[in-house]
Amino acid sequence: MAGGSRNRTKSKGKRKQNSKQTNNVQSHHNSKSDGLTDEEKLEKQLLTSLGGMYDEACSWVVSHGYEHDEALKAILTNGHAFGNSDVVTNIVHNSLFYLRTGMVFDNGTYRQGHQVFDDLPMLAKTSLSVIVNMICQARPDLTKLQVMWCLLRSKFEFISAGSVHLELDTNESGRGSSVKDSGGDCKREPLSFDKNESGKGSLLKDSCGDCERESKSMERFDFTPSLAYQLEMNVAEYAAAYRADMKVSQEPLPQTLDNPRPTTSDDGFELDEYSIPGDGPVDPKTATISCLIEEIKELKLEVMEQKEWANRKVIQATETLTSNLREIKLLRMERVKSQLAKDRKLEKEAKTMKLIMDMEDELRKTTCEADHVDAQTKVLETEHAQMSAEIQAFKLSASESDRLCLEAEKKERKILKKITALEKHNKKLREEIAEEENESLQSQQQLTYLKKAQEDIEVRWRQELQAKDLNITQMQYELRLKEGDEIQFKRKQEAICKKMEVECQLYEDDVQRVEQDLSLEAVGHLPADLISELEPERSQTYSRLCLICMEKEASVVFLPCAHQALCARCNQNQCRNVGYRCSCCQTLISQTIKAIYIDDV
Repeated sequence: MAGGSRNRTKSKGKRKQNSKQTNNVQSHHNSKSDGLTDEEKLEKQLLTSLGGMYDEACSWVVSHGYEHDEALKAILTNGHAFGNSDVVTNIVHNSLFYLRTGMVFDNGTYRQGHQVFDDLPMLAKTSLSVIVNMICQARPDLTKLQVMWCLLRSKFEFISAGSVHLELDTNESGRGSSVKDSGGDCKREPLSFDKNESGKGSLLKDSCGDCERESKSMERFDFTPSLAYQLEMNVAEYAAAYRADMKVSQEPLPQTLDNPRPTTSDDGFELDEYSIPGDGPVDPKTATISCLIEEIKELKLEVMEQKEWANRKVIQATETLTSNLREIKLLRMERVKSQLAKDRKLEKEAKTMKLIMDMEDELRKTTCEADHVDAQTKVLETEHAQMSAEIQAFKLSASESDRLCLEAEKKERKILKKITALEKHNKKLREEIAEEENESLQSQQQLTYLKKAQEDIEVRWRQELQAKDLNITQMQYELRLKEGDEIQFKRKQEAICKKMEVECQLYEDDVQRVEQDLSLEAVGHLPADLISELEPERSQTYSRLCLICMEKEASVVFLPCAHQALCARCNQNQCRNVGYRCSCCQTLISQTIKAIYIDDV
């Protein structure tokens, strides 16, 4: 009895300890699995894959001879991923149609296209939401998480396939159902569901009205009419294909996982049925059975943990597969670029092909490893002892990943600090550049003002030079006139002097002759005093004649010399000359006075 009670207490303590460990392990793995299979993470992976497809399509459009900006604008305008081919081909065809015609298809007519999205991430996010919504409307039996999982595994070929073969795993009660692909790729087969005929009928009804639901759901998004029309066409094709598949598959749907996983509470009831009574004697068989039940319970818990670990491995393999596919797409893009370059050598192309083949081999190895992980889930019951050590290793790797995350956060903070410092430095440099630009503008304004002032000064200087030249020319002309007048005056003066000398000489000769005649005649007739009175009157009459014309009487007195040598008419002719001088003494004349004789009065 004492031994039985001790065994019971030991078994109870062991059960409690195992239940606590199981709960801790479940909570730990559920938290990790929730992080790995989270809807946001699947959406992020799908956006990454779809963004890679848009980049590949952009490179294909560029390879047709267009610029990168033109190709990007065409994709953002008419580069939707819907059509009769794969995603990349549809994007390329729609973009090239817009580049060649400049038109988009809208409600059965063509119109001028305009850019709808701002960048590729926004286009990829909107396209993904439309694709998921379209599939959810056509397949109401699938959740959004299942649809996103199927898109990730099928590499977006699910859009043109029309249907997919899925298995619903309902073993995990905490996380709900998760979608697993039985063959690794999506196939065009009917879905397998539970034994619920009403669900099948509702699915047929929903598939018949999918076009109306899609048209209503598209009202929530701001799409172009061409994109909405293309979506409606794709939904109609998808519904028709699904109806054909449902008509073909008339046999009963296979049951994948009908029996739910027994919970810990059920195990507890089984253990109570085989529990050792507290009062009676201890039966060795009963004790052995209870120990075996405890071991079975522990093994089932470990099997559940191993299944969770296998699911995580599948998700990790899927992520590796996605990254490898992305690398393969990048390598293919490089191969296209290398084919366009004519001057590259064939050896580089061979190396690129070799790298692509290596990556494909790695991809095959990764898929084989994923299949191997799926196969290992069937033999986990015989390898439960090794799993505990692997769990410890995973814990260590988790701590190591946490440490790496902390280091990455520290590096990110340092980089952010550097970026902040660089932004401050750039702001300071921009301010200095703005100040320099203002100074340069001021200097340019001053230079413009100085140039204008210089031009004004040059104009004034030219005007002064012209005025000076005119004055010099006028003075030279006046000097020439003055010199000519002086020369003419000198010539006239010399001629007058010669004439006066000749006339004086003639006058003297006449006087002498007259005197001789008079002396001869008046010697006996006139008295001498009468002859002496006549001589001064004649000399006085001759001295009052004009020196120039020698005809009229000199009636103009020059000042300051007070000579009376010219008549009024000759004086007017001489006044026209600038700075004329007296004909007798060559003194500059400042004023003239007209003389009036008493005899004239």
